[in-house]
Amino acid sequence: MANADNANGFTPVGPNPRINSYQAGGTFAKGDMVFLASGKVVVYDHSNAVVAGVAAEAGTNNAFVAIYDDPSEIFSGQCSGSHSQGANDGVLCDTEGGTGAMEVNENATTNNTIKILQQHLIPGSEETGTNARVKFKIIEHVQASSHTG
Repeated sequence: MANADNANGFTPVGPNPRINSYQAGGTFAKGDMVFLASGKVVVYDHSNAVVAGVAAEAGTNNAFVAIYDDPSEIFSGQCSGSHSQGANDGVLCDTEGGTGAMEVNENATTNNTIKILQQHLIPGSEETGTNARVKFKIIEHVQASSHTG
């Protein structure tokens, strides 16, 4: 059975993810990756900017919102293409997609924002290949001591 195509951003995998409050500098959805711009969190634009975390709730301009901001947190997200354990696990790659539909771009290595750890087997995503969900860590994180894999 094929994996469900349900790009809906990123979710923490651990049982007690750290959450802190930040002021939003725009609109974004729960599960969107965010970065800091002028002291506020805004939706991540998939550029070279370092990531501040993942939105734990939807945000609107100037509201205070909960952000998963632990640089050691493991997240789950859908691959935009086809995941292969041998080719993608342990590899640095990028993210893509708009607000509410961010995905892991396992085939792009322009910014190397995240590192794929392994496939995340959950109901609806039990196959390798197209639309597989994977566990990953944010490598380019504003609170990380170094920005390497």
